Amino acid sequence: MTLKRFYVSSLLNIIGLAVAFATAYLIMVQVRFDFTYNKSIPDNERIFVLETKSQYEVGKYSSSLSRHIGETFSRNNSTVECYGIMPPNGVYYSNIVVRNGEESKKHSVYGTRATMGGLEAVGIKVVNGDLSRFNEPQTIIISESTAKRIGAEIGSLICFGDVWDINNTSTLVAIYKDFPKNSDYKYFEAIYDYGDDYINDLSEWSFQYLVKLHSAADKDRYLEIAKSNNIDYLKSLDDYSESDIEDINNTMSRFRLIPISETYFSPDSQTGVKGNITTTYTLFAIAILVIVIAFINFINFFMAMVPQRLHGVNTYRVYGCSLSQMRRNFIFESIGLALMALGLAVIFILAVQDSMIREFISTSILIKDNGGLLIAIVATGLVFAVFAGIYPAFYITSFPLALAAKGRFGASKSGKRLRYTLVGIQFIISISLIVCSIFIKLQHDYMMRYDMGFNKDMLLTGYLPSKIGNTFEDRETFTSELNKNADILDVTYANGKLVAPGRMGWGRDFKGKSINFQCYPVAYNFLDFMGIDIVEGRDFSKSDERDTLGVFIFNESARDELELTLEDKIYGHCGETEIVGFCKNFNYKPLQYKVSPFSFYIFGPISWKSLNHIYFRVAPNADVDKIIEFIKDEAIKYSPTSNRDDYSFEFFDEELGKEYYQEKKLTTLITLFSLISIIISLMGVFGLVLFETQYSRKEIAVRRVNGATVKEILSIFNKHFVRIILICFVISVPICYYIVDSWLKGFAYRTPIYWWVFAIALLIVMAITIGIVVVRSWRAANANPVESLTNE
Repeated sequence: MTLKRFYVSSLLNIIGLAVAFATAYLIMVQVRFDFTYNKSIPDNERIFVLETKSQYEVGKYSSSLSRHIGETFSRNNSTVECYGIMPPNGVYYSNIVVRNGEESKKHSVYGTRATMGGLEAVGIKVVNGDLSRFNEPQTIIISESTAKRIGAEIGSLICFGDVWDINNTSTLVAIYKDFPKNSDYKYFEAIYDYGDDYINDLSEWSFQYLVKLHSAADKDRYLEIAKSNNIDYLKSLDDYSESDIEDINNTMSRFRLIPISETYFSPDSQTGVKGNITTTYTLFAIAILVIVIAFINFINFFMAMVPQRLHGVNTYRVYGCSLSQMRRNFIFESIGLALMALGLAVIFILAVQDSMIREFISTSILIKDNGGLLIAIVATGLVFAVFAGIYPAFYITSFPLALAAKGRFGASKSGKRLRYTLVGIQFIISISLIVCSIFIKLQHDYMMRYDMGFNKDMLLTGYLPSKIGNTFEDRETFTSELNKNADILDVTYANGKLVAPGRMGWGRDFKGKSINFQCYPVAYNFLDFMGIDIVEGRDFSKSDERDTLGVFIFNESARDELELTLEDKIYGHCGETEIVGFCKNFNYKPLQYKVSPFSFYIFGPISWKSLNHIYFRVAPNADVDKIIEFIKDEAIKYSPTSNRDDYSFEFFDEELGKEYYQEKKLTTLITLFSLISIIISLMGVFGLVLFETQYSRKEIAVRRVNGATVKEILSIFNKHFVRIILICFVISVPICYYIVDSWLKGFAYRTPIYWWVFAIALLIVMAITIGIVVVRSWRAANANPVESLTNE
C-alpha cells in the first residue's frame, strides 16, 4: 500500500538506499583489504621485521641490514623459533626460459631471493615437491599459479635470461601455494636461495630479516640477547677493546622489532608496501556516512507521510488494533523496503564488477570473493532499518485520536524541526565531502605540476635490455642509432627511475664519522640532459666514463649536511673517488619526502649496475608512437630473442604519476562517493520539498489570491533551505579544515588551504538545492488557487 500511494518517494528512497549499500560494499572491500594487510599470514602476531633507524631520513626505520647483523642478532637467540631473509620488496622482473624435456618456452616472472628460515617464518605451504631441497645449489621454487601459467612441473629446468644457457639453469624442486593477495609477498612467483652470499660482508646493507618468536611478548628479550650476542662476537676478535662495548650499547638503541602486521600503516617504517591510515579511516567514514545519509532520507520519508497516514492509523485504532501490533507493522514495513534496496544493491554491484571502478580497488570486488562482507552489509542494513523504523512507528501512533480529523501535523513546528534537522545533517556531510575531494585533487595536481628542479618537457622513459646499459661503448653505439631519427633530440641513461621513494644507499666512513647518502648511477650527460644546474665544480664529462675509480657529483644538501668539499674524496665502488662537483637541490623523491643527501655516480668501465633505464627527449610535434616503435626495433637488434612486448615506454609524467597512484586513487574514490552522497542527499531534499508543497497548498493559494507572485512563492520555499545550508556550512568549515590539514601534513610539499574551495562547496550545494526546490515548487506555485482552497 505504501509503494502504491507514495510510489515516487518510495522509489527514490529504495534507489537511494540501494546505491548507499552498494557504495558501502565497494568501500569496505578496500577498507578490509587495508586493515587485514599481512594479517592473513599464519602466526603474524609472532612474526617481526628487524629494523634500524634510517641513515637517510630522520625519524624513519629501515629493514635493509647486513647479513652479519641479521645472523648475529638471531642465531642462538632462545626467543627465536625461526628467522631468515624474506624481502617484502626488492622484487625484480626477470625473463626466464622453461624447459620440459626438449621443449623450451619463454616467460616472464617476478622473482626474489630468500633463505629457508625466511620461508618458514612466513609459513610457506608446499603443494608439490620437496622444500628441503631449496638449499641445494641451482634449485628454485615457484608459486602454484605460476607453475600453471608457464607449464612448469617438478624437475623442470628454468633459465634466467633471454636465451637458453645450460650453465645458468635451476631445477624446480617445489611448488608452493600462492601468498595472500593482501600481503607484501603477493607478487612472488619464483624464489631461489641466497645461500651464504654476503654472509660475512659488513658493507652490503640490502637484506631484510624476518624473525618469528616463540611468543610476541619476547620482543624486548630478543634485543637483549642480540646485544649480548654482539658483545660476545666482539670479544672473540683479536682487536677487541673496551670502547667497542660502548659502541654496541649506542648501536643497539637504533634497532627495533616491528610486527609484520603493523608495517603497512606504520608512519616511520620504510618496510614493504605502505598504506595510509588516514585514507583508510576516511573511506570507512564515507561508507558509514553514505548509509547514514540514505537512512536519514528513509526516516524523513516516514515522517513526511505521517499527516497522510494519520487518519488510517487512528481508524485502525478505533476498530481495536493494538498499538504494539501497529508499531510492529511499521517496523516490518521499514525492513521490507530495506530488503528491496539490498536486492537492488546486489544488482548494482554485479553491474559494476567489470567496470573501471575495480581499477581503483586494491583487491577483487567480486561477490564470490567477499561473501562474508556482503552478509555483514545486509545485516547492517537490516539493523539500520529497524532503528530507522522504530521512531516513526512510535511517533505516528502517539497522537490523540481527535487529531485524525484535523491533520495539522504537517505544519507543526516539531514535525518541521525534525525533518529540517535531518536534512541539515545531510548537507553537512555533503559539503564536507565536496571540500575534501577538491583538496585531494588539488594536492595531486600540485604534485604533478610542481617544479622538481629538472626539465620534464617532452620527456619519455622506459627500460632497455641490460646488454645496452652494461657498457659505455654499447650505450654510445645505441645512442648513435637513435640519433638517426631526427625527432629524437637527446638520449641519456640511468640505473632506475630518477624520481623514486627509494634507491641504492651508501654508507661510508668520512673524516672519522659515518655518513650516508642516496647514490644514483647515471651516464655522463645525465645532468645536462635533465637541466640540473651545477653550482660548484664541474659537470660529468665523457672521459669520466673511463675512470676506473668512478666519479661523484653531490647535491647541495649533501654538501651542507655532510660538510663535503671539492678537495674531498669518498670511497666509491672500488677505491677513493673524486668529487668533481655539486649540483642544485632537486626533488629526486615523490613530494611526500624532503630533499636529503644525494649523489650522482659514474662507475666507469668497471660497473655492477646496469644503466638500462633510458630517457629520451623528442621534438614537440613528433609522432611519439612511431618513435617508440623505432626504439623497439633498435632494441631488438641488440637482443634478438626479446619480444616487442618486453619494452614499454611512456611520458615522464606518466612514470611520475605512478608514484602518486594512491593519491590519484583516493581522489577518484572520494570524488565518486561524494557525488553519490550528494545525489542521495538531494533525493531527500526532493522528497521533503514534495511533501512541503503538498502540505502548503492552502497557504500558497491564499497568498496567490492576495496578489503574491510565483517568484515570491518560490522565494518563501527557498529561504528555508538557504538558511539551513548556511548554518550547515558554518558547522562544516572547521570540520573540513581539520580533516584536510591533517591529511596534508603527510606531504613535505603541500598545496595551500584555499578559502575559495569552501565557497565552491557552498555554491554547489546551494545551487543544486535551489534548483530542486524551484523545479519541485513551480507546479504548486502555478496551481489554480481556487482548486486548492476547494480541496482544503
